[in-house]
Amino acid sequence: MTITPLTIGLLGCSHIAPVSILQPVQEIDHMQVAAVAGRDESRARAYAAKHGIPNAYGSYEELLRDPAIDIVYIALANHAHRDWAVRAAEAGKHLLIEKPICLTEAELKDIHLACRDNRVHCHEAIMVQHHPWQSRVREIIESGAYGRLLALKTRISHPMRHADNYRFYPELGGGVFRDEGPYWLQFVQAVAGLAPVSFVGRSDFGGPHGSDWRFEASLSLPSGVRASLHASFDEAYQATHWIELEQAKIRVKDFFRARLGRFKITLDILDDADNRIDKIEFEPQNYYVNQLMFFSDVIAGLRPGIPDEQVQARTRLIEAIYQSAALKEAL
Repeated sequence: MTITPLTIGLLGCSHIAPVSILQPVQEIDHMQVAAVAGRDESRARAYAAKHGIPNAYGSYEELLRDPAIDIVYIALANHAHRDWAVRAAEAGKHLLIEKPICLTEAELKDIHLACRDNRVHCHEAIMVQHHPWQSRVREIIESGAYGRLLALKTRISHPMRHADNYRFYPELGGGVFRDEGPYWLQFVQAVAGLAPVSFVGRSDFGGPHGSDWRFEASLSLPSGVRASLHASFDEAYQATHWIELEQAKIRVKDFFRARLGRFKITLDILDDADNRIDKIEFEPQNYYVNQLMFFSDVIAGLRPGIPDEQVQARTRLIEAIYQSAALKEAL
């Protein structure tokens, strides 16, 4: 079967694109990055020269008018995702949008409507979902081999090393929860479903310009399972999921590792019955290569995309949990 070539245009000269797009696309023969657009032409040209991108545009509109671009990768400040996603869809481009896909459920409805009206595909770039470790965790839970699922705990922390950017400003959709919360909710959704009975978010909003630099969130599922998140921009690096079952605990340590290249992901299973640790290792994979291949297959009609309902559920909860923390701070 002949695979149709796909060209990608970068909307914004982002720090993430070299890792999320430019390096992994080199492993995919039928995909290439053809252009980048910046807020001014000199910046775009410098970025293009640094990363070997053929074309540079001094405005986002110019890139959207380029008929050679099939996919637009949007890694702008979070508050700008909705507007440029709609414009890109109206220009007939498929959308790969960095998480969070947008800030509110209303914005998401606008994006989905624009995509349906213009017959283009849209994908929220939560790269960790494109790896078999999540389905393996779900299989273990559903098998009942270690009893019922009791709790899911997640910690995502790392010092914010980037210079002043949108993450420092709440009005631009910044803060740690909007940055890391999508990973947590996608994980919960993948292994246990996402229809919470209750939820709560907490932050002192003590980061720069009143942003949430630390955030605690929890939700209770109909089964009685409690899922919790600790997220931080000012603590040592950690990216760990703990899955607590009646007779065992599963740890997914450094689950971000496979975003930096082809690395192994390992599940550590502590069996309470004999205090033994079993390991399930997955072959080295790159999340971002998997993500690009997935989206390519969706565009080609080879497999379905992530259902809109799943994206809506996450977006609705991110908005609601963030607001629950903000309202308590206001009180």
